[in-house]
Amino acid sequence: MPPRSHIEKQNSRLRPVSCHFCRSRKLRCSRQLPCSNCISRGIDCGLYSAPAASDSTHNNDSHGTADILTRLQRLEDIVLRTNSQSIRAQDAKTDRRRSPPQLARKDKQAAADAIWLEAECASQISCRSVGTDTATFRSCSIWSISSVMTIESTSSGHLVRSFSFPLYQESVVLLEKYLRDITYIHHVVLSGPLRTMVDNIYNDIEHQAPVSPGQVALLLSILSSAMYTWTRTDSANAPFADPSKVNATSSLWVKGTLDLLDHCRRISLQSIEAIQAMIIISFVIANLEGISARFRDLLSTAITAARELSLHKVDHQPEIDGREETLADSVDSEMKRRVWWYLVATDWMASQFPGPHKGTYSINPLHMVVKKPRNVDDENLMAGSPIIDRPREQPTEIAYSLQRIKLAEICREVIDSSSMTTFNDGDMEPGRLLGVDKRIVTFIVQLPQFFRLDGDALDGLIAKYPNIAPGIMIQRYIINSLVHSQRCRLHLPYLARGLVDPTYAPSREACLEAARRVIQAERMLASEDIPFVLTRLKFSGILQCVGIAITALFLDMCLSQEPGPRQARRAEVVDACSILRDATKDSPVAIRLLESFQRVVRKHDMSVSEVISESLCADSSSSSLTEIIADERDSIPALPHLEEVWQISQTDANIQAFDWDALFLELDCPMLSS
Repeated sequence: MPPRSHIEKQNSRLRPVSCHFCRSRKLRCSRQLPCSNCISRGIDCGLYSAPAASDSTHNNDSHGTADILTRLQRLEDIVLRTNSQSIRAQDAKTDRRRSPPQLARKDKQAAADAIWLEAECASQISCRSVGTDTATFRSCSIWSISSVMTIESTSSGHLVRSFSFPLYQESVVLLEKYLRDITYIHHVVLSGPLRTMVDNIYNDIEHQAPVSPGQVALLLSILSSAMYTWTRTDSANAPFADPSKVNATSSLWVKGTLDLLDHCRRISLQSIEAIQAMIIISFVIANLEGISARFRDLLSTAITAARELSLHKVDHQPEIDGREETLADSVDSEMKRRVWWYLVATDWMASQFPGPHKGTYSINPLHMVVKKPRNVDDENLMAGSPIIDRPREQPTEIAYSLQRIKLAEICREVIDSSSMTTFNDGDMEPGRLLGVDKRIVTFIVQLPQFFRLDGDALDGLIAKYPNIAPGIMIQRYIINSLVHSQRCRLHLPYLARGLVDPTYAPSREACLEAARRVIQAERMLASEDIPFVLTRLKFSGILQCVGIAITALFLDMCLSQEPGPRQARRAEVVDACSILRDATKDSPVAIRLLESFQRVVRKHDMSVSEVISESLCADSSSSSLTEIIADERDSIPALPHLEEVWQISQTDANIQAFDWDALFLELDCPMLSS
């Protein structure tokens, strides 16, 4: 007799493990009683078939019922599955509207791989057969440098570009001049890291280590800017030559900076320092040439380079690997925000100026993910320390840049709400024109107290903010000149129309009010005891604001028919023109502006022409202006004949059809770099 355990093992093998229904339908059974398949179908579950019924008709009915239930269950599963998918799809759409979906870590890595492969497919490796020139750097005395860049040819036929820059002590003197008097205008560098960068450049030169061309370009741009604005006060405190010699040398360094930036472009160098160098050197070029083709080329090149470094998406979603931003990264990101938003504001403000680019801008706000710069001083923006944003009512070194961005946004909104023809033809409806004016007035009213013309005097600012008081004073007058000249520019095409059309009368009053504010800001700045006062008239941005104001006051005087107010307006124009007279010693832009006014009035009544002459003769030193103008006459483009201007002053006809842009194109000088 076999053992009992053997009999039990045989019985266990004979007993089925799946239910009868699953075996008959060849389905995967869950091997539980009842199983999942039978439960879903609502049928009895058993290991063996039910006993056969004696009635064959009943047996057929039960089989038919089972088939029907099975089919119903299958249809129910299909309906439920379809409905579930629809609900999930709707939930996904809702989640996408609320926030981006949170991918699992594995999915994030897969997405990163896909993005990398896409970039690899799109990238192109530079052809090795297209060689690039090499560059070398050396330092020597600033007065022994006759050309910043020299080109030599090697025995193999390759060109070597050699760049020279001043000795360390000379560079430090110019660097401190820049940080003391100029950086407030375009604050795109941090003073601490900048000083460290300069030390590292000279240390690398001394030890014959590789030097970054982008960093040297940034240094050269700063030297150029400091030399251009050098004054007799600076010469008294530094071992440099007289201001005129230093100023004349600045053009040499401007050319050297442009040569080095061109070399950076040739070797496809991508660095934040090269972009900063383009911003700073474009400021100097704007003061020398105005909004020229060279200035626009530098701006567009800087924007392209910034996009290559992804500055337009600094605040995009965190890295796909989920790495959180460190304190060092946050400082680097903040510097990138400052650089990017300076380019954005300049681009949007450039859309307001006459020329081929008027009414257009390059940077679409929908195509960037960059937060506004934080309102924080440089000393509180150091790696390893948390960045604490101050309230907008508190002044910082970046406060002016934030206000400049707000003004640029108004300029962009004006372009977005106008067609090309409407904006360029000066044909805004009165209601819409006053609506834009309201935006500008609101901006002026909402200026922080320390930026208002009626704010604290310099002594009061020093008591409250000892470290940044001179910078606040400089920025106060620049931002007021900027916004009031922008308001004057907006209404200038409608000034004459306001004399004959009551609906445009408020526009005329707004234009004249803004013009007088510009002159007021300049007079207040001239009375301040700060070093910037000595160089302010070298900044063509300030002269442009004054030029727009003079244009408005001058036209109003020409068009006025009342003898009494005409004399008062004449005095206003004489006072305003004296500002340009004072600037002729330091600025070629001022000379061109005065010559432009003289050309205009030369075509009209002599009593009007005498206004300019009266302002020029107020100072005996201005007697040389005629010779200066004669020397530059060939370089000044001729204005169109303007007999119709005087016709407008005598009749009400053709006011709307007058081409104001053609009249004031030459009077438009840069204020974008301010």
